[in-house]
Amino acid sequence: MESGELEQRRSELFGKLSSAFGVKKHTDAQPAFLAGKFAELPYWLLLIPITILAIWVRTRNLGLLAGKYLIELDSYLWYRYAKIIVETGSLPAIDTARYVPVGVDTSLYKFFAYSLAYFYKIVHAIVPSLPQITWHVYYPVVVTVLSLPFFFLFVRKISNVKVATVATALLVVIPAYIQRTSSGFADHEAMAMLWMFVSLAAFAYAWAEKDWRKAMALGATSGLFAALMAGTWGGFVYLTITIGLFLIAALLFSKINVLQYASVVAFYVLLSVIYPIARALPLFSWLKSQESALVLFPILVVAAYWASTKMPQFSRIFERTDKYLPKQALVTFVLLIIGIIIAQVAGIVDLASTYQSLTRANPNRWTTTVAENASPFFFGGGGWWDSFGWLFMIAFAGAISLAMMIFKNREHGILDFKNQKFAYAAGLIYTIFFAGFVFGKYNSGGRFQSTVSFFSKYYIAWLLLSLAAFVLLYLYVYYKDRNLFAKIFTGDKWPLIFMFVFFNFSLIISRVLVRLIFGLSPALAIVAAWFLVLAFQKTFSNNRTKIIAIALILFAVFSFYSATAQTAGINRGMGSMVPGQWEGAMTYLRDNTPADSAVTH
Repeated sequence: MESGELEQRRSELFGKLSSAFGVKKHTDAQPAFLAGKFAELPYWLLLIPITILAIWVRTRNLGLLAGKYLIELDSYLWYRYAKIIVETGSLPAIDTARYVPVGVDTSLYKFFAYSLAYFYKIVHAIVPSLPQITWHVYYPVVVTVLSLPFFFLFVRKISNVKVATVATALLVVIPAYIQRTSSGFADHEAMAMLWMFVSLAAFAYAWAEKDWRKAMALGATSGLFAALMAGTWGGFVYLTITIGLFLIAALLFSKINVLQYASVVAFYVLLSVIYPIARALPLFSWLKSQESALVLFPILVVAAYWASTKMPQFSRIFERTDKYLPKQALVTFVLLIIGIIIAQVAGIVDLASTYQSLTRANPNRWTTTVAENASPFFFGGGGWWDSFGWLFMIAFAGAISLAMMIFKNREHGILDFKNQKFAYAAGLIYTIFFAGFVFGKYNSGGRFQSTVSFFSKYYIAWLLLSLAAFVLLYLYVYYKDRNLFAKIFTGDKWPLIFMFVFFNFSLIISRVLVRLIFGLSPALAIVAAWFLVLAFQKTFSNNRTKIIAIALILFAVFSFYSATAQTAGINRGMGSMVPGQWEGAMTYLRDNTPADSAVTH
């Protein structure tokens, strides 16, 4: 083969990869039909095969379910409640079939049960021959498919359309995300994810909006769907606390304008009005809850910061402290200490209970005997490696990159070590934190047990030290050069801050229980996709590093294929526990005991 022909083929290959991943040649004009508002059309069209893949991996177990079996016990509870609502029009206040003869108050379960019932009524109007039990078999897949465009829109807004496409593709094949969105798993997580992605998309668009009416409407919409998520699933804290922490981080590391602040207030107001109604809770009980406080406190901190800068009596204090730390940091730190004391005294926050929850220092019998309530490990037991594989390490690299980009000086390239020393320091701090985080839960036995025991024992101290290191680096940048501080922490870095907060909060929560690893999936998919696209674009744009870009693509394809195969394999074995002994036992009880008998187990 002539060298010229070889070079041409190599150029064609690089051109195709460049086009697929958005590395543009400045000399080439874009096709007219893909210009302007149609420029993103190819990525939107890619959602079609991604959706087909999502359905395929979630329906490998349909043969085991036979159109009439659900996977686990909670799904049957929700089916029973929804069936009662469909047949009678309402759910009784007391469920007499549970905890006989006392029964159970159903008020906390009504919102999701009614949601399932009305979803079925809509579907039944379209397909009258569809039995309700069959709809419950398919419901998780249908709702997951409905959620994907909103997830795509959210990621598109905080990054770009290329990252959104890759993140959506990763999310549908992540092993940790399959069980609770699979055919037959008719529990509340799948629907909660739909409400969460709608809320996140509305929030991201509200934060970037310049028009008052649109920003307020989008903020209120985000709060409404956050309330629907809260009424559906206790894991709504993945959404609400992320937004609260993001608001604090944006105040410290970015900039917040009045319009953005107003959209968050609208979010909180709608959440606070709708959620208590959905869960039949007194308004006061919600307002004084820890979940509410973690959103309300950041809102009050921002308001207090703005007020303090307008009040002359604070000017003397700021004159003395401005040399050492920025005003927003001083106000945040002071109010944080005051807030913790008030919350502890008022019983809003129990620090001892929070410590035990994060460390599992005092597990009860329920924790030790139920597999999903066990504390996860990196290897084994359905932990992080089993749940994410190599995507976990890609997200780790992405999180390091996010830390560096937040501290990056835009006036210099990231490879300029002299002028980017703060970015590299942030990356090093996060690397050390993540290593301690992983080694603290590396495995449950075998190698490295002394290391595992050390990091596990001092996990909270390690977490606080890492946080303190970031704070000290932040303050050092300010103390060293205020002008540089202003150049580093700019308002346009809010998407990086949101991704960093979302990922790390979800990561820390996932350490508590195996079942909570599911909630890490969206954030991990986003950070992994962001890193893959960014790394490819950076390496492919340089002739000397194109081979690295190709290797990165091959590794990404391998990771995607492995995740797809593993996810499909998991689903193939996800049958119901009912056929066999359970079904036989229930049939025997139905046929051989009086109609009013009570069963205990």
